Amino acid sequence: MRVLVVSAVVMLAGCKLPQNVLYACEPDGGCVIPGTSCGPDFHCYPAGELLDDGGTSLDAGIPDAGPCVPRSLTQACADAECGFVTDGCGLEVDCNKTCPAPQECGVSTPNHCGTPSLCTAEGWCWENPLPQGFNLNGAWRLDARHTWFVGENHVVLFFDGERSSLQNVPAPAGTDLYAIHGTALDDVFAVGSNGLLLHFNGTQWEREGVTSNFQTSLRTVWSLGGGRALAAGPGGRVLGRRPNADPFSRWSLETLPSTQDVRDVFSDPSGGEWLVTRDNQLFTRPQGSTTNWVLVSAIPLQETAAGLARHGGLTFGGLNNTSKATLVHRDADGGWRDLTDAGLQVVDLIAVDGGVFALSGNDFMWLDEADQVTRFSPPQNATWNAGVALDGPRLFVGGPLGGMGVLSIDGGLELRSSPRPRTGHSLNAVCGVSPGQLYALGGADVTACNSTCRVRWYERTLTATGVEWRNADFQLGNTTQLLACLALGPDRVWFTGNDSKFIYQSGGVPTYGDFGSAVYGRYSGAWGSAETGYFFTRPESAQVTFSDSGVDNFVERSVNANDVLTSVWGLGASDLVMVGRAGVVTRFDGAQWNARVNVGPGDFTAVHGAAGRFVAVGTNGALLSLDGPDAGVVVPQPASVNFTSTWVAPNGTAWAGGVAADGGAYLVRSVSGGPWLEVPVLSPRGVRGLTGLALPDGGASVWFVGPSGSILRHD
Repeated sequence: MRVLVVSAVVMLAGCKLPQNVLYACEPDGGCVIPGTSCGPDFHCYPAGELLDDGGTSLDAGIPDAGPCVPRSLTQACADAECGFVTDGCGLEVDCNKTCPAPQECGVSTPNHCGTPSLCTAEGWCWENPLPQGFNLNGAWRLDARHTWFVGENHVVLFFDGERSSLQNVPAPAGTDLYAIHGTALDDVFAVGSNGLLLHFNGTQWEREGVTSNFQTSLRTVWSLGGGRALAAGPGGRVLGRRPNADPFSRWSLETLPSTQDVRDVFSDPSGGEWLVTRDNQLFTRPQGSTTNWVLVSAIPLQETAAGLARHGGLTFGGLNNTSKATLVHRDADGGWRDLTDAGLQVVDLIAVDGGVFALSGNDFMWLDEADQVTRFSPPQNATWNAGVALDGPRLFVGGPLGGMGVLSIDGGLELRSSPRPRTGHSLNAVCGVSPGQLYALGGADVTACNSTCRVRWYERTLTATGVEWRNADFQLGNTTQLLACLALGPDRVWFTGNDSKFIYQSGGVPTYGDFGSAVYGRYSGAWGSAETGYFFTRPESAQVTFSDSGVDNFVERSVNANDVLTSVWGLGASDLVMVGRAGVVTRFDGAQWNARVNVGPGDFTAVHGAAGRFVAVGTNGALLSLDGPDAGVVVPQPASVNFTSTWVAPNGTAWAGGVAADGGAYLVRSVSGGPWLEVPVLSPRGVRGLTGLALPDGGASVWFVGPSGSILRHD
């Protein structure tokens, strides 16, 4: 008998098939499904429906399609780079070929690897990290073709065994999803902040709720089958779901004799329902019961995080700050056993064939059927929040900034996403002359930096598999951050740093530069041309650094006394603008710098101009147009917004971006001098907003960058 890895989804392709063709016969001519027989075309059909020509009987009036001739699965897999293939007659197999991270299968061509570009409902597409950068908090898997991860900003990431996609869900902006569970394709539940309850019916996600104004965050959910489910969260709040025509009457509050946060709900093979609270209280009730929950026992842990049914009893994982167990088991007779004294904080338990994985931050533990525990530390430094079981046994995991990978019991880790940026690898600016010559600047890993630090940046490149941002670095003395970027063409690119050092690129080759001890400092702004010379600003100085060549012979030039300058931009030799702290704006008309201007409620951090229009932005919502209908007027913005960057396209459309009150990205746009309107954008809250903008293709697309290496594009 042959063994094939067959997905639960049968794909019919190739020739027209008889309606009841099932699957290929076994090598011995038999069929494994009772009531089926092997036909002349070597496929199994319902017994008694075979025709002499090898086809099957169909409904009256429909001509017989004749036998289906399958193609060779061996040859199909040999031709494929990755993914699943079908024989064209109803049989699908996994070729067990995967793409190197961050590529995925079938992005542009079936069974071939390509670079993904997942887009949010607001139209922002991830370019780094890949496939996306939202934190992943929970996961559930139905089969090889159906895996879901959920996370912040109501992200639902679906993986079909080959490639990822972001699914649209009916959820308010900014709400997070913490958990997901199901029993069938049409019975999947996800829960999150502000009482968010979602149900997947096999086709689309629907929002559900309770009749009362329920706003409590829900941290755990468990599908009981047949449309029944449990969800729970802080303060001992428990919701039970019963099938009902009204989507906002399906869930109702249940009584739990505890006000502690509920950490986990689950059922056992007999249908018994179990619930665990943060203070280690274990509650239960019989299958299908709507009665109150009953306290059973105290769990011998300091803080319980997760539980599951196992070995006729229950296994729990959590935290102990002492040398006590972090994995314990409750036998069927109610007795407790310690399974490990490993000093790890268990965040989740996932059962697989042959044992249980215990997730614990950067580490994980393997608990086999004999209750032996092995601790592993994958080679890559990554944190995992959620996982689902694969064969092997292996674990498909997700974590912060959308990190994805496959863990195995030998401690190996196969990344399924691009590597996550390390601490300190923030992106501070982005610039370029075209989408094919675009740079995003960052910093070194400051946690491990010394006199041999290497600053980092990304360069956007078009490859045979799609768009990629390739990581580059350079030895630049003690510099740990690149702060400003000026790109005027392939042979004129500057990256300025934080201790008077800079990088000059010509033809893609970086070289070392130094402004010199006389003009030492942090350089946060740059602009110039061959006709005007090159200007570089320092936020500690009341002077601007100037050079005719931009690579040597740097001198200081006074602008206006006591002005501390942060950014500079120009439209030519007779039209330059510099901005700085305390609302400083000064303009050069070709003969002299105009008198210092005090405007705005904060410090200006950036200025940019094009098409005869300048825009300056800063802290406390400072946004100023120097030209056009709103010239000289500080445009009212929320005082809680701190703008970090601005860009004006050649058509006069201006953008300004920064950090919103909740730490996410804040973005506004003004079309050709018109009113400033907010542009919806959901960024990972851990990213701390938006630090750089670029529109290098005339405004057709906008890129923004932020901390943690995030790069997003909007067309």
